Amino acid sequence: MAATLPSLVQYVGIFNIVTAVTICLAIFWFLRSNRKSYYNLPPGPPAIPYPFDALMALFPSKNRFGRVVTVNRRYGDLACLQVGKRVLILIASPALVKDLMVKQADVTSNREIPPFFSLMGYTGGILFSDGEPWQEIRRFTLSALRNFGMGKRGIEERIVEEADMLCEAVDALDGKPFDAVALLNSAVSNIICAVTFGRRFDYDDPVFQDMIFRLRKMTSGSDINPIIIELLGRIPAVVKTSFFREPRDNVIGIKNFINKELDEHRATFDPSDIRDIIDTYLAEIQRRKKAGEKCHLDDDYVWTCVFDLFFAGTETTSSSLMWLLLCLAGNPDIQQRMTDEIDSVIGREKSPRFSDKKDMPYTDATLLEVLRFRPVAPVGVPHINATDIQVRGHTIPKNSEMMINILAIHHDPTLWDDPEAFNPNRFLNESETEVIKTDAFTVFGAGRRVCLGEQLARMELFLFATSLLQRFKFRMPDGQTADYSWDHCIGTLTPKLFKVIADRR
Repeated sequence: MAATLPSLVQYVGIFNIVTAVTICLAIFWFLRSNRKSYYNLPPGPPAIPYPFDALMALFPSKNRFGRVVTVNRRYGDLACLQVGKRVLILIASPALVKDLMVKQADVTSNREIPPFFSLMGYTGGILFSDGEPWQEIRRFTLSALRNFGMGKRGIEERIVEEADMLCEAVDALDGKPFDAVALLNSAVSNIICAVTFGRRFDYDDPVFQDMIFRLRKMTSGSDINPIIIELLGRIPAVVKTSFFREPRDNVIGIKNFINKELDEHRATFDPSDIRDIIDTYLAEIQRRKKAGEKCHLDDDYVWTCVFDLFFAGTETTSSSLMWLLLCLAGNPDIQQRMTDEIDSVIGREKSPRFSDKKDMPYTDATLLEVLRFRPVAPVGVPHINATDIQVRGHTIPKNSEMMINILAIHHDPTLWDDPEAFNPNRFLNESETEVIKTDAFTVFGAGRRVCLGEQLARMELFLFATSLLQRFKFRMPDGQTADYSWDHCIGTLTPKLFKVIADRR
């Protein structure tokens, strides 16, 4: 074969060979592009057929969320991307979100475990389990969170105490510029630790910091293109190679951290003394086994449930607080109005309470604007539809990945006045005495898969923010301005690395 190739090139000519190959590829592309034409899919860019979807790994992964917004702006608020064997549906209007995710929740509430996660031993959990197991686990986890204080004074006390620890750590920096990522991640993660493990960790605990670092690398940045992770992550033999060492080690490291806590809980478990959510899981498993009842929450599922609580509850809230500090440092007039309201309603001596929020419309509006301006989960977690769906004269095929394009909705000029500007007043009535609710605010998702920890996230954001602004005024270092563009990320929208100065008030 090696001997005949040069003679073939000489006989036919390199130009003719390239032309023939190009025509063949074009025909193949056309045929594969139209493989689902009988479905009358929503509009979208040309399909990228298998195996050419692998070429997506060659494209830059930065600003892909910006490109997803562009798709909806070009093709409408219901758009379709065909990448290989996958059909991705992008939903970018509140009306469509309500129609598809709420009214048709029976068929649009499924999920699929990412291939890479499944190869790491992820067998269920809250985020990616499906059907009856998911309903049981979600219902039980929500009940456990409520039992341990979500929405009540118990968890509020823990957040206020952690906020005091955070303020002490910031105060120890003595007005020097600092990167708030590690501190905010530690503080927010400690709330999950408190309700899950029954204890918090010191900010300088090396094992705790290693877990947080791995979690952040998983969600907000990696040296490996995420498209490559998606494509090659389906092949067990490839995942075991050194190429996947970093993402593989990150998942395994977090799993080991959680399993160590689980082992300690199993060794000291007392059904008459339920200390935290892990004990609640263990007690329910034990009760159902003794009663001979069917239980989807088995021992193999516990670590994934705890993993999901960290995965969904740490990075999102801490990133929102990062955006808050950046936006306030870049808008001192808005920060001043917040601190004036905090001083007026709470004062500087009393600890904030979540009940104060109802008397603080400007602070509430500013926090909502942070979540609108930079939604940290810009397309949420994809839903999978169980059947074909007819909508607006188009068909969404069964097993499509349906994503709420939150970033596109939150920056739609037909829904928001000057959406690229950071303006808390858009959430206030004319007298600025009441917060206005709008269906266009979709940061927590919709339908049965709406964020499990929404109430906890709102409480954390308010209490951490007001505690910090009670004591500090945040500003950019001299000669620097706030940069609101986002960094390379896998699943969350994070600010580019920046430093901020906290001056004591």
